[in-house]
Amino acid sequence: MTGIGVIIVSIQLLPLAGLPLEGDVFAALQTVFTSYHQADGGALLLGIGTIAIVYLFEWLPLKIPPLLVALVGGTAASIFLNLEIPRIGSIPAGLPHLAIPAFDLNHLHIVLSSGLAFAIVGSIDSLLTAVMVDKVTKQRHASNRELIAQGFGNIGAGLVGGIPGSGTTMPSMVNVNSGGRSMLSGVFSGVLLLAVLLGLGSAAARIPLSVLAGILITVGVSIMDKKTLAGIKSAPKSDTMVMLIVLALTVFVDLMMAVAIGVALASTIFAKKMADTKRSTITQIETLEQWQYLTKHLSPNIYQNMYLYEFIGPMFFGEVNNFIDAWKKLESAQVVILRFQNVPFIDQSGAYALDDALETWQGLPSGILFVGLNDGLREVLTGVGIDLNESNCFNTVDGAIRQLIDTAGVDSEPTTENFPTNHALKNLE
Repeated sequence: MTGIGVIIVSIQLLPLAGLPLEGDVFAALQTVFTSYHQADGGALLLGIGTIAIVYLFEWLPLKIPPLLVALVGGTAASIFLNLEIPRIGSIPAGLPHLAIPAFDLNHLHIVLSSGLAFAIVGSIDSLLTAVMVDKVTKQRHASNRELIAQGFGNIGAGLVGGIPGSGTTMPSMVNVNSGGRSMLSGVFSGVLLLAVLLGLGSAAARIPLSVLAGILITVGVSIMDKKTLAGIKSAPKSDTMVMLIVLALTVFVDLMMAVAIGVALASTIFAKKMADTKRSTITQIETLEQWQYLTKHLSPNIYQNMYLYEFIGPMFFGEVNNFIDAWKKLESAQVVILRFQNVPFIDQSGAYALDDALETWQGLPSGILFVGLNDGLREVLTGVGIDLNESNCFNTVDGAIRQLIDTAGVDSEPTTENFPTNHALKNLE
C-alpha cells in the first residue's frame, strides 16, 4: 500500500506543476528536479488549492465527497480565471460496435498464452486492490465473486473491441475516499463513463490535469500504511526488513515482483522462527468442565454472549484471514476471551490484525480478556501500539472467568437447570 502511494504521488508531481506526465517513478522524479523551472505557476497554484480543498472538506463535518468538491471547484476556478493550462482534452464519443472475433487455430497458442498472462496479472491486481480497500473500509471482499464478475466483464469488453481490465488501486481508492462503500458506487461510475461517451465528454474535456493530479496526490497519501510506518522502530526487525524491501521493489521494480519476493521472504522468516521457537510450555490443567461450572455463576446475559477464541500455532500472515473471519462474527458478543497459550510467536501482520479486532470490540460491555500472553508476545503487541491493561490479562481461562464473576455480575445461585451445553461447547471450545 505504501509503495503504491509513493508511486502515485511521485508520478503526479509533474501534472501538478503543469508538466507532461511521465510513466515511471525514476523518470518523473528526474524530470521534477531538472525541469522545475518550466513549471506553470497557474497550474501549480490550482493543484495546491485542490489539495487544500480536499483536506479542508475532510476536516469539516459535512457529508459532501471532498474529491467531488475539489474536482468541480478546481475546474470552475480554472474556467472563471481563464487559465491556459493543460486539460484532459477531447474524449472520443459514441458506443463501440459489437464484433465477434475470428478464431484461427494457427494462432491459438499465442491467444491462450497471452490470455493466461492477462488473467493472472489482472486477478492478482484486483485481489491486491480488494485487500487495500478492505483495509480502509473495514469490510471483507468475496474473492471468487470479484474474479468471476471481472472475467465476464472482460469477455464483454473483448466483444466490443475493448482491452482486458481489472480492479486497480487508484480509481478504487478515489471511489472509497469519495464515500463509496457499496456495489452501487461501481455501477454509478460505469453509468457516468457511459454518459461521457454519449455526450458529456465535452464537459469532462475541460477538467485541468493539475486538478486531477492534486486529487490523486491526496489519494496516494491516504493509502500509505501510516500505522506500519509509525511502528518501524518498535516492530520486529525481520518484519520491518520485509516491509522495506517490498516497498522499494514496488516503487522501483514491479508490484507483482514485490509481492512474490515479499511472500517468499516472509515464509522463510516464518520457517526460521518456527525452528527457533521452544514450543514446550508448562501450564495448569484446565478443562471444559471447569469452565462450564464457573460460567454457571454468571448472569445468563453474560454467559450466553461470552466467546473464547483460542489461537493454535503461530499468529502469522497466513493465519490472519482465519482470525478476521472469526472476529467479524463476534460483533454481538459481550465478552471475548483470547487464549494465547499455544502461540509460539506473533508476526507484524498478526499483531495488526489483532489491533483491528480490538478496535472493533472496544464497545464490548464486559471487555476483552487476554489469557496466556508470554513476554515475547507482549513485546510484539505493545510494539505495534496495543495497550495491554494488566487487569485484563490472566494466566488461565479460569482466572479470566473468576474476574468476570467478581465484576460483571453473578446470579444469586449457580444455574442448576440444564445448562445450554451446546452453547457452552460452541463458545468456549
